[in-house]
Amino acid sequence: LPGIRLLNSLCDPTRAPTATTSTAPCPPSIQPTISISEFTNISNSYGTWKEKNEQLITSKAKITSWKSIRTILTHWKRLANVSEGAPTCTVLQNENWIIQLLLSPTSSAIRKEASQLLGALGTQPTRSLCILNNCREQLHQILWLSETSNEFFSFFTSLLDQPGHRAYLVLNGFLEQLIQVIAEQVTRIQSLEHQQSLDIAQGFVLLKLVEILDSFLQSPGISRKFKELDLVAPLLDNYLSLRSTIRQRTKMVDDTCKKMIELLNSLHGENQRDRERYIVACINALKKHNQETRTPLFIIEQLGHIISPEEEIPERLLVLFKSPSQEDYIRGSMNKNPYSTKECGPLMRDVKNKICRDLELLGLLEDDNGMELLVCNKIIKLDLNVCDVYESVWMKEKELPKDTNHPMVVVFRLQGLDGEATEEIVETTSNASEEDEVDPEEEFKITKVLGDCGGLDVLLQMLQQLNLQKDHELANGILKVLTSCSMVKSNRILMLKNHSVRSLLETLKLSFPCEELSDVAQNVLMLLESVISEASNEEANEMEIDNNTTNIDAVQEATRQMTMFLEKLNAPVVRNNSRIVKCITHILPVLTYGYERVAEILVDFFTKIPWDSLDRLCEDSTE
Repeated sequence: LPGIRLLNSLCDPTRAPTATTSTAPCPPSIQPTISISEFTNISNSYGTWKEKNEQLITSKAKITSWKSIRTILTHWKRLANVSEGAPTCTVLQNENWIIQLLLSPTSSAIRKEASQLLGALGTQPTRSLCILNNCREQLHQILWLSETSNEFFSFFTSLLDQPGHRAYLVLNGFLEQLIQVIAEQVTRIQSLEHQQSLDIAQGFVLLKLVEILDSFLQSPGISRKFKELDLVAPLLDNYLSLRSTIRQRTKMVDDTCKKMIELLNSLHGENQRDRERYIVACINALKKHNQETRTPLFIIEQLGHIISPEEEIPERLLVLFKSPSQEDYIRGSMNKNPYSTKECGPLMRDVKNKICRDLELLGLLEDDNGMELLVCNKIIKLDLNVCDVYESVWMKEKELPKDTNHPMVVVFRLQGLDGEATEEIVETTSNASEEDEVDPEEEFKITKVLGDCGGLDVLLQMLQQLNLQKDHELANGILKVLTSCSMVKSNRILMLKNHSVRSLLETLKLSFPCEELSDVAQNVLMLLESVISEASNEEANEMEIDNNTTNIDAVQEATRQMTMFLEKLNAPVVRNNSRIVKCITHILPVLTYGYERVAEILVDFFTKIPWDSLDRLCEDSTE
């Protein structure tokens, strides 16, 4: 410490050496001095220096004060191997001993003095680059440090702020090194998961490293270089590994996770190519972390956000009134008007259920035919979106401007009590019809990268391995991603080539019998309908159907699948959902391809239906 303080005073003439012993040193005005060039000259000895400064060193106390400093500097000069004719400060440029002092775990004073010394020595550009390289080499040595590396990171950040230093490091492979150091730090934290003890400063070094990476990626050019080097995938992998930590989860680890996900989001939102790179990175990460519990769900959510980004739904206000003609039949009223769509839900069905719960009409919660909702004296279908109804019905009838949020009046009544309804029924909205006109090939074209990188196979295999009861949410997430992929023709053909229909039917067989898995069954049916639509052409049929259709096991399996579908046609979950009925009607003919016995079962089922009675019933109802 005395020696480095003296070096600091020599590099900065305005600073005097600090006392380090009980004997006070000479006043700054009369202290003997020495230049660094004289100090590094091997021909100059202590005797020569003492003789030159004899008048300044007069008292025994002063000599005692300087004796310790002279001993330290003489020892340093010997260890530094200073030779005659060596350039000034060559030792300081080629050795990391000052940086080692900057990382000293025992004394904050030494770290502070070392930081000041390096700052004084780095005033020249060439010397500053040498110090920058030396600091860079020490990044691998700080893995086990915590807050004692604060001075190092502060000094390193100050070096990065100098003009041209970031570009210099990027051109010399610093981004790859930084990702590698971050990976080593994440691995170290994961290795401590089995320990019971916890360091509250855990994650300090990792947070500083991620902040340095963030400072680099603020530059568009460096961000583009980062993507070209395919470093997004290892960054995502490090984030997923860190996110899975439990015992070592400190505040700094949490802050690091937040910073890393912000970086990842900024790296895949610029253009189509960036999003494709991120999708490939997600698939690679899914292959590695498919045995974990929480990580696959996060990856699937990331894929869903990229493939089908959710539009921000505006909040709408609703005023819920009871029909005046039914005051005697419906007890109570909705007294907390106006209600927000965030409180009720996005669909008109959610509004109906909110009314039923508040007015204790619990018997109507599962009955979509028991209560009617009217807007502007029009009956609104319950499966419509509230925002679409607001824009297509309420705003149009009231001639309101687009930027308004005037509460929409909704009148509710029990169906049939006022006689047969004569009001107009709104089954679709103009917004929904506009959305239907969007070409799905164009809307979901980014999913082609999933077929190119093998992502479809990875998702289908993971779906087959899931426990649908336990991994209910994950199964729905995978099915939604696969459904988006099936909107593109090339993906449908690829799924048919890989015999995905067979595996999806297996998943459907497991989910159909369980009422709690009805949403999974519905998602499987929608996916199957989309894939099977491609099987209508001859080429696709040849892809999906095995040549050996006479195989007994295959015939028995196809028979079981057909029987399962026919038995489910009368189930309430199917009959009350027109979307499921439509999906099943598209799937049934495909199940008969190549199997004569299965086709006979389907024909027998419909021949047993009393069609004449149904025709007479339809004629009576029309009359």
